[in-house]
Amino acid sequence: MLLTVAAVAGAAAVALFLYVRQERLGWEGVALAALRTAGLTALVLLVVNPAWLTRRTSLPAVVLLDQSLSMGVAGGSWLAAVDSAVRIAGPNGTILGFGRDVGPFVQNEPLDGFSRVGAALATARALGGPTTIITDGEVTDAEAIPRDLLRGVRVVHLPRQTLSGVALLDVHLPGQVEADDSLTATITLGTWGSPSPSNARVEVFLNERRLAERDVDLPTAPATVRRQIVMPPRVLGNGEHALAFRLQVANDAETRDNERWRVISVSEQPSVMVIVDPADWEGRFLVRGLSEIAGAPVRSVARIGDDRWVDMRSMATVSVSQIRGWARGAALLVIRGRASILDGTARATPSWRWLAGDERDSVVPGDWYLTAQPTISPLAAGLARVEWDSLPPLTGVVPATEAEHWVALTARQARRGVARPVLMGTDSGAARVLFTRATGFWRWSMRGGAGREAIRTVLATGLDWLLRSEGTGIRGRLVASPVVARGVPVTFEWARDRVADSAVVFVSGEIDRELVLRFDAEGIAQVDLEPGVYRWSVSEHGASGVAVVEAYSDEYPPASGAALTAGPTSGASPRVVAFLRERWWPFVIAVIAFLGEWAWRQRRGLP
Repeated sequence: MLLTVAAVAGAAAVALFLYVRQERLGWEGVALAALRTAGLTALVLLVVNPAWLTRRTSLPAVVLLDQSLSMGVAGGSWLAAVDSAVRIAGPNGTILGFGRDVGPFVQNEPLDGFSRVGAALATARALGGPTTIITDGEVTDAEAIPRDLLRGVRVVHLPRQTLSGVALLDVHLPGQVEADDSLTATITLGTWGSPSPSNARVEVFLNERRLAERDVDLPTAPATVRRQIVMPPRVLGNGEHALAFRLQVANDAETRDNERWRVISVSEQPSVMVIVDPADWEGRFLVRGLSEIAGAPVRSVARIGDDRWVDMRSMATVSVSQIRGWARGAALLVIRGRASILDGTARATPSWRWLAGDERDSVVPGDWYLTAQPTISPLAAGLARVEWDSLPPLTGVVPATEAEHWVALTARQARRGVARPVLMGTDSGAARVLFTRATGFWRWSMRGGAGREAIRTVLATGLDWLLRSEGTGIRGRLVASPVVARGVPVTFEWARDRVADSAVVFVSGEIDRELVLRFDAEGIAQVDLEPGVYRWSVSEHGASGVAVVEAYSDEYPPASGAALTAGPTSGASPRVVAFLRERWWPFVIAVIAFLGEWAWRQRRGLP
């Protein structure tokens, strides 16, 4: 601003010197200098192009139209919403659709699987015109929108009519099981409207083969009910299968929420093999924690007495040959204690050794408090969120001698003395290996709270690193979302440490196609697909799998969250940023000033 004033003052001084002192025109020279100064001032300001806040009432209207699937369900108001948007926007207004993202309005049926208006509202406020939101009120980010952003925004509610209906809200099914395991699916049904049906039937299909069925008595709406469907072992062959859960019910106004899909993998061998030698509290809680978070079949055995081995799930006696066979077929070994039973059967398998004190390893007892190792390790990011100072101490540490291993966690006795390695690892050779050289983690699990979450974090972080090893078969190089709802993209994730820039995936369904996946910095790519069952493969990376896009969406059942409401009203129009070049009068001033000066000089006979 100071440079602009200085430029204008300098131009005025030069003009006055030229006309008053040089040309000696007196007051006539002052008038000519004023014309030149006015023209130069206008030009300088147009070059600088200053901005200011102003209020405008003449901007075209901006209409934000909810394009989520909830607008098009039975009892919805999509057609009325479209008519209202066209009428409010008028011939010069702008209609933007919002749902998963903000974009141009499309007058087809709504297809978005989300109802998020925050980004669309920010875009509308940037346009500056009077803003109107047309929605059924079921907006997922309603509570996260600042009230100031809603100031002066008009909200038109077109709520859906609540009709009688039943929905298959959820199906819980393990993602991986062994062939000898029975399959237990927990289904959740929701009812609403009046009169509501009193009974329904849920059937399970593999392709067109019905595997199981169950009749369910429905409570009076609105209500939620959970039931289980148990399928016997060996009902599915080995491999990956897409199961359809279908709800049969009479007088249901919306039928698109009556089918859910789940993908399950069946294998003869366990993916994670846990050997506890000998049986103790540490091993018991270790198995329970791994079963909760592994996301893969976990087989666990323990030595009881001198030579008796039992399955820790059924407590049935197992033979040494069975254990060795399971260990050879497992993709990941977790060993608590000695596990001398595996001597002579070792292979290049990712493993996690939880050492215990015996005649070869001596435990140093005491109160050992953990701290995260400040040096960089592959587990540092996952362990960073744990507050180690708030956890109870461990009961003992086994001294370490492996100097070539990296260290993720250390412990100090009574918070003093030398820091001892507690969690170590190595990635040399054909497989990754982790070592846990401490006892007393079971105390964290028993106490719950922060301790239980800490041990779960340690297990999850360690498993994630081990499962990304090139030697494990649990996760391929590329994995995809097994099941997504309608309107939600299928997410492909690079499951190795080295992330490719792109990959070509062949997708087979009703129409076979090739898609180019472009991964971001975190190794994630997303693809929008129509509802259906798809088998995908990436030949160059040896990855394949099943991805299902359901016809179901969480937008179909009536929402019970907070509805979107208008913000504080304001009598004035919204304030917008205006620029000088948007005005016509600076150009007119510059033209008139320079033309006037030129004409005056011509009359005086000046060059």
